[in-house]
Amino acid sequence: MEGFSLGGFPSINLDSAPGSDEYSFLARKVKIEQLTYVLGEEDPKDVIMKRLGTVLDHLPEIYGSRVLVATAPTPVKKSSILLTQTSRDKQVEEGRWQGKVGVILKLGVAAFETDPRYPQYEWRGSKPEVGSWIYYRTSDAWEAGLRVSDGIGISARYIWDSDIVGRVTNIEAIY
Repeated sequence: MEGFSLGGFPSINLDSAPGSDEYSFLARKVKIEQLTYVLGEEDPKDVIMKRLGTVLDHLPEIYGSRVLVATAPTPVKKSSILLTQTSRDKQVEEGRWQGKVGVILKLGVAAFETDPRYPQYEWRGSKPEVGSWIYYRTSDAWEAGLRVSDGIGISARYIWDSDIVGRVTNIEAIY
């Protein structure tokens, strides 16, 4: 690439800029992997925690009453091996976008607390904690991929505590 000039600033050649390899990771795409588990044989929470590994130790602080949840893995039956790979991939990918269930990974500093500025919106009921399965409307959460290895991430979502519908024990019960 030839250098360019910005009206009086010196010409810069981006290809030979010192340290350009250092920041090349910014241009790489991260593929979001939708996790799966074998229905009746694997615990979906264990699948998530194994895949996250040490990422949980390095999660950033969350402000306000936001909650970080990992999207529930897609259940796969052993009989689905008969499905074509394309139809199975489509089913798994759809779980990423339509998943309404997640496990809480981290709570914001004010999550599930009553805000003194708005006492009329007092939090009532039991407070979900890290590791609880919750369900929510997909439109109330926004995706944030968590990088688990070079170029691979898993689907997670940020959601306000007030947008959580409730807890769930059987994640297959919510579709």
